[in-house]
Amino acid sequence: MKMNYTHILKLSVVVGFLSACSVSVEKKQINGEDMLVCHVEKVEKEEYTLNLSEWVTSFDVIPLETHDSCLIKDIGKIVLSENYIGIVDRDVYDHPVKLFDRQGQFITNVGQRGQGPEEYLDLSDAYLDEDRNCFYLIGFAGVDKILGYNLKGEFTKSIPLAFKSIDKPKFFIDGDTITCFSMPLANKSVIVFRQTLDGSVIDSVPATPNMYATNYDGEIFVTANASKYELFYTGVDTLFHYNRIHNKLNPAFTATFPHPTIHTYSELPACFVIWSMDIKNPYKQQLMVIDKKTQEARYVQLKNDLFGNIPVNFYRYDKGNIIFIYNSFELKEYIQKALENPGLEKELKERFIKLDQQLTGEENPILMIGKLKNEKGRVNQ
Repeated sequence: MKMNYTHILKLSVVVGFLSACSVSVEKKQINGEDMLVCHVEKVEKEEYTLNLSEWVTSFDVIPLETHDSCLIKDIGKIVLSENYIGIVDRDVYDHPVKLFDRQGQFITNVGQRGQGPEEYLDLSDAYLDEDRNCFYLIGFAGVDKILGYNLKGEFTKSIPLAFKSIDKPKFFIDGDTITCFSMPLANKSVIVFRQTLDGSVIDSVPATPNMYATNYDGEIFVTANASKYELFYTGVDTLFHYNRIHNKLNPAFTATFPHPTIHTYSELPACFVIWSMDIKNPYKQQLMVIDKKTQEARYVQLKNDLFGNIPVNFYRYDKGNIIFIYNSFELKEYIQKALENPGLEKELKERFIKLDQQLTGEENPILMIGKLKNEKGRVNQ
């Protein structure tokens, strides 16, 4: 099964393209597991349109409530649960963590900035556990605990970490188990560990010497979109799967580039995604999709066909969701341009007019959240 694209290609062109793709994407066996390597320099340069509806099963537009007590400066992290949205601002010094409902109504600030045992300074990650009525936060560097708050924003308890003084941690809570990933500085050799809620070690994966970081320049990105947990670590330029049963990190994807780029790898149920930016030309940003089954690699322009084909900007993931963030001034411009389209569907046009009237350009960000399809939800070409 292949991804749907707006280009209608003749059979001869398709055959030629597939021949090229067989060279641009290579499958390797690493410790008995499949790993894909995309040779970006060999991928066809033409850019194709990819509809957002290929990736998601549902789509919500959520303007976040705006007033003095819930202003957002710059979103650093978004976490979701069934009924809540958590926002971690990059500037937690003046903008504490905030909790909204899934309609965008502000509920409360969560905790406060400070150096006390119930407070935080810089944050690396957050997790909403609605079943336990908990909002968990974790610090950025030298971390030895997770801070727990209730959904009223009140501190409840700290969870001790099994390994101390970890850096840039990312974590998930599944039942009574915490899975924590961290960037391994040279003297801190664990890259992932699992523990109980009381801090007892279940298991851990030591970092190999090539993973050791000497400073904080690298990043780790952890998602749960396709496998249980996917880890992209810039220090070794590889996306891994964490196998909880065998307690192993298995390399799943990497790429080669013709020249230096800033890039990230992410994984969806049906494909790997490369976002890249030219170091010499930061305005040149590209998106590439690598289909897992066909091993086709294509540059794509992602189009939001679920919301009037407005441009798609930077996105994040959380718990199998893809999240787009728009500032209100930007979205208002996109909506006004879309309203010039005489072929705009009546229902969507009415929705755009209403939203355009609501937006002044000075509101909190507007979120667009799509639920990612699982592998069985792939769209046939």
